[in-house]
Amino acid sequence: MTDWIWPTIHQDRCIGCGLCAERCPTHAVDMMSNMPQIARPQDCTYCGHCEEICPVGAIELVYEILPIGGSRE
Repeated sequence: MTDWIWPTIHQDRCIGCGLCAERCPTHAVDMMSNMPQIARPQDCTYCGHCEEICPVGAIELVYEILPIGGSRE
């Protein structure tokens, strides 16, 4: 089974505008208590749209570079 890395939402930077939840193409993000959460991680395609549209840079997608044929173990 693969360990997935989800977008990081920095709650301390977030202003609760809801753009990420409103415009997520797969509806993986929901607003909960006026803050975004990856509510359906299985639907997140890591497209980066949430990171691009966040007006305060509160969402960060981390990418991991592995050697060809390598694994995280």
